[in-house]
Amino acid sequence: QFRDAEADVARLAGYHLGLARAHPARAVHSVIFWGRRLPPSRPLQVQQVTFLPHQVFLQALLAEAELERWRQRALQGPPMGREAALELAMLPLMHHTLGMRPLLEAALPVAEGLEPDLRAPTRAAMLCLGYGELQSPTDQAWARGELLNMPVVGQELFEDLIRDGLEQGLERGREQGRHEGELHQARLWLLEAFAARFEDPPAALREAVSKTSDLEQLSLWHREVVRAPSAAAALAAVLAAP
Repeated sequence: QFRDAEADVARLAGYHLGLARAHPARAVHSVIFWGRRLPPSRPLQVQQVTFLPHQVFLQALLAEAELERWRQRALQGPPMGREAALELAMLPLMHHTLGMRPLLEAALPVAEGLEPDLRAPTRAAMLCLGYGELQSPTDQAWARGELLNMPVVGQELFEDLIRDGLEQGLERGREQGRHEGELHQARLWLLEAFAARFEDPPAALREAVSKTSDLEQLSLWHREVVRAPSAAAALAAVLAAP
């Protein structure tokens, strides 16, 4: 998302300039996602940077069709230039019917039809933009291996991807930990409610509660225990659940 506001343009220019200064020998493209609004037709200018909007309507394009178009263009020669490189790099963000890895495996060779200095950066961009949609560890390892073999990428970006993967794993772990904590508390409250109203929970109740990982089910059982007229009725309500 981006607005045609002075602060946003300045922020974008600062980010772009930082990349350009860090990589003075390479071209830097800034890709802006405008959401539902169309970008302005006039150039955006701030300090030393003039941005010339180049519209690529990602959501209106089918990646496989665009890939075939550029494949045919590559076969015709001569080597394709920067416009082709930009649109090829955006393929992973377009609609696609293939899975991400098959799409990347089909698209990466087409980048060889680009001018020589554009090939490795475009392939790297494809892999980086498609990486988040690679769900299996095998596919992620394949993408990291492809990137690590590209001189344009270098160890720093590779380590960034590894760190991103670790952070995603940690977040999944935190989510799992929060869920396990909620389960533990719900089970404990249910058993304590039974003990407070009736007697020590029998083994059958403890076993049913320990085997349940559904928080809604545990909450329902808790209400049944609180409302039940007797220990037998409360136990029957829990054990009768499918």
